[in-house]
Amino acid sequence: MNNLGVLLKYELKKLIVNKVTILSLIVGAGFLFGITMAQYLLISPNDKYIAKRDSVLDGRPFDEMLIKEVTETAVEFNRLDQIPADNPCYQIASYMIRLLGTYMSVDGITNAYSLQELTEGKVYQTRIDMIEYFLEYFCLSDAEKDYWYQEENKVEKPFIWCANHGPWAMRSSFALTTVMSIMMIGICTAGIFASEYGYRTQDLILCSKEGKGTVIIAKLLGGEIFSILVGTILLLSAQLPHLIFNGVHGLGAPCQIVVPFTSYPFTALQLLGACTLLYLLSALLTGAISMILSCTLKNGAVASGVICIVVMMDMFLSIPAEFRVAAQIRYLTPVQVLNSSSITDPRLLRIGNLFLTSYQTAGVVYFSLAALLCLGSVYICKRKVSRSGKEMKE
Repeated sequence: MNNLGVLLKYELKKLIVNKVTILSLIVGAGFLFGITMAQYLLISPNDKYIAKRDSVLDGRPFDEMLIKEVTETAVEFNRLDQIPADNPCYQIASYMIRLLGTYMSVDGITNAYSLQELTEGKVYQTRIDMIEYFLEYFCLSDAEKDYWYQEENKVEKPFIWCANHGPWAMRSSFALTTVMSIMMIGICTAGIFASEYGYRTQDLILCSKEGKGTVIIAKLLGGEIFSILVGTILLLSAQLPHLIFNGVHGLGAPCQIVVPFTSYPFTALQLLGACTLLYLLSALLTGAISMILSCTLKNGAVASGVICIVVMMDMFLSIPAEFRVAAQIRYLTPVQVLNSSSITDPRLLRIGNLFLTSYQTAGVVYFSLAALLCLGSVYICKRKVSRSGKEMKE
């Protein structure tokens, strides 16, 4: 076990001190940190004041009285979307546009005078109508619909309002961060096995007193630990500006304040925690894919290129919801399941009487695939090394 630890430290050191790795991490982390800071300082400078300004309304129920205050404010400025950013009702108005505008015409719900007809019952019923629309759109069975109706009943209503810019911005950051981490992990770990063939040192594994199995396992463990490390650094780079300007404000809000059309009975913090876990598991899976490509293709550039091409295709590939199985599998990719839409994928995986949500299914799939690919890498590398040993004897 101590020998494995020594080999593991050696493999990690090779990955970390690599010039390409250092440069990639600096550029990637700097880009994510910079683009997030720019959101507050350059693109939308008023955003950095939202949490503090809207905190005066925190803790109030999103009910008839609060809705009336917002609509009366909208009358003063003629339209709901014209409420100025320094007004306490600004973010609630933005939330109502997201909540109602998907289902109704935007002009119809931004006109202040038509908004006077809105009641608490109409707002919440419109949200339910939209959820039912999505359940039909994604071709859910009656059993799946019943599952979500039961989950919806667990959601406390009326929602307790809390300024949601922080959690919303943090969730939105996952999409770009996931793409960046997958590409960077693919680039940095693709040489773990391929470099041995590039430098023609693969036969040295046979000379190791630790045995080829121990060396290969050390490489795999090093690659996976490094993948988690890269993913964590990039995630912190993207989320740190949000924490600087918003702190932890809004993390205790119902997740429906952040994702209007989900029926998860979670808080925003729990939702972000699930996203973080999936993100790290996707980093683990990417490392496993990169390493099996590395030992199979024997070329790090080709292996990393394959990963980058697949990610780019995944960003633009679309499968109609009518093709239920194919569309559900396609949506389980990290780039899709961690997107920032106003709804989480409601399609469920049924195992007997047990239903798994898209987050649960993705987590199980990522971890299982990563384990299987690592085992596959061990098998492939051992065969290649054994074949090389036989050729040396001959």
